[in-house]
Amino acid sequence: MSDITQTGCLQREKKRTIAAIISIGILLMLACIFRFVPLLNDLLAGRPQYAKAMTTLMSYEFGRVAQNRFPVLLLGKNEDCNVIRPAQITEDQIAGILYVLTYSERQRFSCVTSYVVPIDPSKFTNLQTFQPKAQWMSGPQITQPLKVLLFDRNLHVYPPAYLKFLHWRVKPRLPLSKEEGANFAARQYYSPNPNIPSNGHVSMDIDFDKARALVREPHDKANAWLAGTISGLAFGEFCLALLLIRPYKKASKHLSLYKDRLTFLDFLTRDMSQRLSVSQTRYYQQERERKEQECKVNAELNERYDLEERLRFAMSNLQHPQLSQKIEKCLSQPPDLELMKQLWAEAQKMAGFKSPEQKLELLLESLEPLCTEEELNNCRLEAARIMANSGFRGARNYVISMHDDFKARLREIEASEERQTGKRPENN
Repeated sequence: MSDITQTGCLQREKKRTIAAIISIGILLMLACIFRFVPLLNDLLAGRPQYAKAMTTLMSYEFGRVAQNRFPVLLLGKNEDCNVIRPAQITEDQIAGILYVLTYSERQRFSCVTSYVVPIDPSKFTNLQTFQPKAQWMSGPQITQPLKVLLFDRNLHVYPPAYLKFLHWRVKPRLPLSKEEGANFAARQYYSPNPNIPSNGHVSMDIDFDKARALVREPHDKANAWLAGTISGLAFGEFCLALLLIRPYKKASKHLSLYKDRLTFLDFLTRDMSQRLSVSQTRYYQQERERKEQECKVNAELNERYDLEERLRFAMSNLQHPQLSQKIEKCLSQPPDLELMKQLWAEAQKMAGFKSPEQKLELLLESLEPLCTEEELNNCRLEAARIMANSGFRGARNYVISMHDDFKARLREIEASEERQTGKRPENN
C-alpha cells in the first residue's frame, strides 16, 4: 500500500474520531450547562413536590403515633378532600381502623381520611374496598381485600410562605420570629364522626429538614444522573483523544521518511494527504537540487584535477620562468579555478599547444571526405556530448571509431561498384 493510500486511510480515521469527539463534547457541554446553571438544573429536576413530601412524612408519623397498629396508605394525588358524611356505626361494631392519605400540589394540602373496618360488613351500605396492592406506608399490611366505611377526615392546608422554605435553593433564617411562625402555621379542617368520640387529634411533629430532603430528592437524583453522564462523556472524550495517538504516530512516521516533522496541532488541523503530497514534492525537489549540486561540485573537482595535471605537465616543459612561478604559486595555494584556466591558456599559447577542443575539431574535419554533411553534424554533436561527460579521450575514441566505420563503408561501396562494372579492384 502506497504512502498516499495509507495517509488517506489515516485522514479518514482522524476525521471520524474528531467528529465523535466534537459530538461528545457538545453533549458534555450541554450536560454541564444543565448541571451548573440553576434555572436549567431546576427545570430538569421538575416542579418541587411540596405536598407530596409533607404527606409522605405525615404517613410515617401516623404509623409512629399509632404504634403501627393500623394500616396507613398513601394513595397519591387527589384534588378532592371535601367534607364527608359520617358513617352510622358504633364503637362496638368496629374491628379496626385504616388511614388513607392523599395530597394536592395545586391546592397545597394533605388529606387524612379515616376508614373503619366493620365487624359485620353485611349490615352496612356505602362500603369501599381496598385491595392488597394499595400503596402501603406503615403499620400492618393489607393481605386481602378489605371492606371499610368512611369515618372522618382531616385537611391540612400549607401556606405558600412555609412551602417556599422547603425549596433546596432557599436558605431559611432560623430561628423564626413570632410573626413568621404564625405565617408558617398550617390550617387544619376536621370533619369528625359525631357517633364516636374522636381521639384523632394527636400530636405529630414533621421534621423540617426531612421535608426539605424529600423535596430535594428528585433534584439530587437528576444531579446524580448528570454527574454520571458528565463522567461518562468525559471518559469517552479521553478515550477518543487516546485513539488519535495511533494515526498521529503513523502519519508522523510517513512524513519522517521525507524529512518532515509533524506536530500534533498540524495533525489535527491539516489534511494529511495534502501534507504528504507537499512533503514529497519538497523532498524530491531538494534531492534533485542536492544531486545537481553534487554533480556540479564533482565536475568542478574533475576540471580542477585535470587543470592541475595539465599545469604541472606544462610547468615542466615551459621555458618561461615567470609563468612557471605563477603556476607553481597557484598550485601551492587554495584552488582558484578561474586562475588555473587563465594560466593554462597562457601556457598553451607559450608552448604552442592545441586545446582538446581544437584537437577534437581537427579529428572531426578528417571525417568530411568519408560522410555526408548531416552525418558530420551528428558526429560533432555526439562528440561534444562525450567530451562534456567523459573528457577528450572518450570523444577522441568516438571520432576514431566513426572514422573507421565511414572508411569501411566507403570501401564496400567502391567494391560494389567495381563488381557491377566487371573490373577487379587494383592493388594499392
